[in-house]
Amino acid sequence: MDINTKPDNILAALTYALTLAIDAPTDEQSERAVELAESFAASAIARGFTEHDIELCKKAATCAVEYFNQ
Repeated sequence: MDINTKPDNILAALTYALTLAIDAPTDEQSERAVELAESFAASAIARGFTEHDIELCKKAATCAVEYFNQ
């Protein structure tokens, strides 16, 4: 995934990584997804996104996992 071409894609990548961190089948995969999410969050902040934007991604990931686990 080339997240460098479109700034909004960093938030989509962050949301996806957070979703994977929550719902990963193994602890190892969850830990790797957390590392990716932290990296994406840092990149988002560096690009001018706010902590509020990051929180919205966290909420979106939580909602997605809850929806798929129904």
